[in-house]
Amino acid sequence: MIRLALLTPSGTLLDEDFDYFVVPSRKGPLQINGGYTPVFEVLEDAGVLKTVKGKDVHYYAIFFSSLRVEPMKALLCCESCEDGYDIDMARAEASLDRAKARLEKKQEGLDVKRAKASMGRALARIAAKSLAEGNKL
Repeated sequence: MIRLALLTPSGTLLDEDFDYFVVPSRKGPLQINGGYTPVFEVLEDAGVLKTVKGKDVHYYAIFFSSLRVEPMKALLCCESCEDGYDIDMARAEASLDRAKARLEKKQEGLDVKRAKASMGRALARIAAKSLAEGNKL
């Protein structure tokens, strides 16, 4: 077991023990268990957090996060976090379509970095919602 505290600017969203959890590191998915070597990691700008406690598996879309791990506890600080069950799939898909359209038009003055970030957030929301509903990616 490992204790995970998930903090956002609006407060503590989680502070529970889990068998393990998986975060979107810049090198790929990173599974954290109890007894993990101390580490500090800046995570992907947008991705999916998976928590596992027994047969209970839960998914969250997380954005602009960093993770500090000690042997039996972890602190995940996120700019924002959305429960996969609560995500509006139609809204996330519409956001993805808008971001793709902006990038395809290649208009002068387009903030490409911002459009790609928007697309990444939409993809994270879609993935978290799909996984929460039991679908595979």
